[in-house]
Amino acid sequence: MMRDVGFDFYWYDPYCENLFSPGFEINIKNGNQFELITAFEVFEHLIDPVDEIKKMLQISNIIIFSTEILPKPVPKPDDWWYYAFEHGQHISFYSLRTLNILADKFDLNLYTSDNLFIMTKRSLSATKFKLIKKLCKYGLFLYVKKRMQSKIWGDHLLLKKREGMQ
Repeated sequence: MMRDVGFDFYWYDPYCENLFSPGFEINIKNGNQFELITAFEVFEHLIDPVDEIKKMLQISNIIIFSTEILPKPVPKPDDWWYYAFEHGQHISFYSLRTLNILADKFDLNLYTSDNLFIMTKRSLSATKFKLIKKLCKYGLFLYVKKRMQSKIWGDHLLLKKREGMQ
């Protein structure tokens, strides 16, 4: 979907078949460096978050991810939908304190906006971060989408060329 908008995104998931972006996979063993990594609805699936963050930092110094913060007090199993026992795949849960400890362990700054988080070595201006959060509520994505050039057609031609169909 990010490529459809116009961003140069690639796919990686060691536990899942690539159904939606074949031809745009990366092999992290190649030591690729990227501007940032996105991990939406991923952190709650990590068996060893410290080890996984360490792997992520080998290819980028910016990790943007989403997760639900564990409420206080910690809810009983039947009192919080995010445990998601029906599929058994949510195995890691985070408090804001835990995320700060993880960031500190890797000498990263942690920024948050609701359930969206950024871990980065960079220092972000609190004012700029607040402005971006506010603009997101008022259509920043639609503005960016309008200004970007979709990669759909170019990706189609690239894949045809790779497959020797052209």
